[in-house]
Amino acid sequence: MEHLIYPLKALLESIAWLAAIVLVAWFYFRYKKQQEDRRTDLMMKALEKSDNPDEVLRNMQKPQKGLRERLVARAGWGWGLTIVGVILVVMPFIYGIVMTSNGGVWEDVFDDAGPFSFIGAMPLGIGLGFLLSYRAGKKMLKEND
Repeated sequence: MEHLIYPLKALLESIAWLAAIVLVAWFYFRYKKQQEDRRTDLMMKALEKSDNPDEVLRNMQKPQKGLRERLVARAGWGWGLTIVGVILVVMPFIYGIVMTSNGGVWEDVFDDAGPFSFIGAMPLGIGLGFLLSYRAGKKMLKEND
């Protein structure tokens, strides 16, 4: 019976993580839809009361971010994700050094903290991609100026 408990526990943990991710995504998209609905209602009321609908539509449009603002946002996301990724990748090794100095075994360390390296590779790669995108955009901006 005990040989069935560990796989069931791992399966339930995986399902719980997946459900948490789906729930967060659902809340995010629900929030965005509510914002858009609120904006649409406000625009419809303004159009009903206005004599000049073209000016109302022009004033109600979302302001577009400039290239510099988008580049700064990419750099911020890039550095943040890169730092998180490096921390997650390096954490098992630091944990292993601490555990082996206290008499632990590396196999136990990789059982406990090994997945963090694989999980950390994703934000590390995405962060480096943002930084490369920032660098390319910065070169493009210099050429245009």
